[in-house]
Amino acid sequence: MKTTKPNKETIKLLVKILTVIIIILLALISFVGIYTTDMNTMKNIIPEYKLGMDLYGARNIVIKVDDGTETKKYDANGNLVTDDSQTEEDETKDENITEVEEPINAPELLTPENYAKVKETIEDRLKYTQTKGYLLGFDETTGEIKLEIPENSNSDYIAQYAITKGEFKIVDEETSEVLLSNDEIEEAKVQYATNEVGTTVYLSIKFNKEGTNKLKDISKTYVSSKDSEGNDTTKKINMTLDDETIISTYFQEEITDGEIQLSMGTSTNASDIQNYLQQASNISVFLNTKPMPLTYKMEINRFVYSDITENTIKIITYVAIAIAVIMAIVMIVKYKKNGVMGVFTNIGFIAILLIALRYGNVVISLSGMFTIAVAVIIEYLITILILKEYNKNLDLEITNKNIKKLLGKTVISLVPLTIMAVTFAVISWEEIASVGMILFWALLIMSIYNILILALSLFDLPKNNNIAEKKEKGKNNIKKEKTKKDNAKKSDDIKENDKKDNKANKTKNTGKKKNK
Repeated sequence: MKTTKPNKETIKLLVKILTVIIIILLALISFVGIYTTDMNTMKNIIPEYKLGMDLYGARNIVIKVDDGTETKKYDANGNLVTDDSQTEEDETKDENITEVEEPINAPELLTPENYAKVKETIEDRLKYTQTKGYLLGFDETTGEIKLEIPENSNSDYIAQYAITKGEFKIVDEETSEVLLSNDEIEEAKVQYATNEVGTTVYLSIKFNKEGTNKLKDISKTYVSSKDSEGNDTTKKINMTLDDETIISTYFQEEITDGEIQLSMGTSTNASDIQNYLQQASNISVFLNTKPMPLTYKMEINRFVYSDITENTIKIITYVAIAIAVIMAIVMIVKYKKNGVMGVFTNIGFIAILLIALRYGNVVISLSGMFTIAVAVIIEYLITILILKEYNKNLDLEITNKNIKKLLGKTVISLVPLTIMAVTFAVISWEEIASVGMILFWALLIMSIYNILILALSLFDLPKNNNIAEKKEKGKNNIKKEKTKKDNAKKSDDIKENDKKDNKANKTKNTGKKKNK
């Protein structure tokens, strides 16, 4: 039994149907989502849009120089007495201890230079924690700092980073003598190791050359020891952050590589391990940035909703949909079947772009929403230009060449937009970065998507303007005309030959008569 192969028209129709089905599926995923059951509720597994601070809201933080006072204790010799250094003997001699109320920040430290250093430290900490889209305001006269950051799981930590001085010290447990400080630290990083006991989280501190030499001497002095009578004479160190003791310990061996590891804790519980990692990460922020020269206090730390309400966003969305529908109707009315396919391809572009923005974790600000609209309009205009070429009274081969030229010119014209997109994307200002990232994704998808659509040959030449058919008919007419001419010529030749034969026969008969 013979099987007939599908012709080109059938294959083309199947490709169109399959493309439309895929576009509809992409549209449903993008505009509706994919829902699964989670704890007796339906949950969309497609990531949510990441809205910018101007659409969603932001954490507002205001910090000011601490103008309060604190009580300090001094011994008879004028030495500062701390809680760690005060012995039981000192406590029994309170008459030798003098308490003095002093400002938390010495007046001579309240200078524009120190205010600027605080601002620089906060910016370094924001960069180290890869905080994006923040706005920082700075008053050079008072040192007041206003910080606006996106609201997320790290917002509370960032607020803490903004008011913590971050003075790290390794001190003698008894005398509080400073042995090492931030100045000798090269790098601090979080590490962990897992064994049969559980997962241990470490804070690894690497010291610079000067710190390495000091640490070598300290590790030889502050070791476990006992006197001749067996009494513990171990000399210990305290590691402190803003005079709060992190750990009190001693060294078991000499350290020559300039690196120490502090154990934050060991556990098999995922929640505990995460807490240890966060603690180590918080400390590493202060060790990898300079300490602040002044003490600040938190004035404001609250979430502020956006002035643009959800209702306003809905209105903008509905207006955009209405405009898109009008554009689609215009395309269909003007280009008929090709217009319908053009509308489907535009819907596919929008769906893919929105999915990419979700999975790309791109921040969508108000300016970003308008950028999406601009990208859709550009894609619409490109589709219109392509349909115009198909609607011309030209051969298919010529039409394809013209479309290639059109796409080439379009790519060249979009180069400045691409450069602008890349430039804007690396700017820390959220609204500008949003424009850059959205435009970058849109242009990338646009270039690949249009090439794919054209490769699938989804658009047709109008049947009444099919030059290929007209050429074929013309060729057939020429052949018929030529055949007629050839037949007429043959007929004339036959008649001429018949005339010649008749004349010859007459001559022959005349000769016979004469002979008789």
